[in-house]
Amino acid sequence: MRITGNMALSSLYGQVSKNMESYRRIQEQVSTEKQLLRPSDNPGGMASLNNLNTTKSANEKYMQNMDEADTYLKATDSALSQINDILAEARTVAELNATGSSNNDVNDIGAQEIQQLIDRSLNIANTRVRDRYIFSGYNTDKPAYSESGKILEPMAAAGNLYTGKTFSSGEFTGKENKSYLVRIVTAGQTGGAEYKVSEDGGKTWGSNRILTFETAIFDDAHGKDEGVKLRFETGTFAVGDQFQIDVVSGKYQGDDGIIEFNGSKHAQIQTNLSGQEVFENNNYFDIMYRLKRALENHNQNEIGESLEQLKTLQSDFKQETAKAGVRLNQIEVARSNMKAVTERVSNNIADIENVDVYKVLSEMTMFESALNSSVKALSKVLPNSLINLI
Repeated sequence: MRITGNMALSSLYGQVSKNMESYRRIQEQVSTEKQLLRPSDNPGGMASLNNLNTTKSANEKYMQNMDEADTYLKATDSALSQINDILAEARTVAELNATGSSNNDVNDIGAQEIQQLIDRSLNIANTRVRDRYIFSGYNTDKPAYSESGKILEPMAAAGNLYTGKTFSSGEFTGKENKSYLVRIVTAGQTGGAEYKVSEDGGKTWGSNRILTFETAIFDDAHGKDEGVKLRFETGTFAVGDQFQIDVVSGKYQGDDGIIEFNGSKHAQIQTNLSGQEVFENNNYFDIMYRLKRALENHNQNEIGESLEQLKTLQSDFKQETAKAGVRLNQIEVARSNMKAVTERVSNNIADIENVDVYKVLSEMTMFESALNSSVKALSKVLPNSLINLI
């Protein structure tokens, strides 16, 4: 077949264009140190690369979740450690005052110390990390415990003749904490005995009213019904029998919600212990307040019973602290495993995506030589002015 001048020229143009494209691509690989820059470079390799990058991104999110869970659980662990210290202090106060050698002055000082420990406990229970109250369950946007509204169980005066049990109930609607004194003024049983109420420590009293099985407690002469109720078991009341109901700081506002983060594709990490689990189920604040009131009322029997409850609380909190520790260890193991997996994925990405710099530089020299040769061949049949444009 006869080869014309135009055909030869076209072939030379094609060779120069091909060599220029090869040289441009090798230059791009050298500058980016990447061998896959677009799907057309290697469709199969690009698909694998996309899958690996998706896996890496997911793993990095799991690592972030574990870091965040670690932060919350470390704060929980620290809080529980502080509560354990508080319980040890409260137990020391109770032991000092549970003996017959203590006196009213010592009791009063002990009551003040217990109130300080209660205040510290509430601050710890309302620990906030970032924008989250860690003991509020799902209600992370509000403190676990309020400054008012907790209705304590009634405390019977030491000299009462009534020996049945009493219970408090209701939902406090007032704005300020207070103490109610309930005094029997006419002896008898529920339905016949009469009582009156004071809201100011016995300075003023409401009118006499019939005592029912469940009674709304308020000073009807000077106050209003704010939702506090007192319930009695069957029994006989004597004149002068007296009961105290306190409304105090420490009403739980959270729930028992457990917050979990994804730690991997198939596993979740628990990031919290709720106040319900830590403080409510074991009646932590009720026991602390009971000890305080026993000290205020110089009630040796109540102080002794509170001491035994504190011993149980200490055991409970050691278990809660252990739970937080176990979860922290689980996170550390999971994080270490995820880090190793992510490193392997990153290495696989690098194997597919990255260039061998020395190999590419060698190829670049080869392509540059081929381009120069093709341009030189073309220059023999084209004017120099056109070659310079190429």
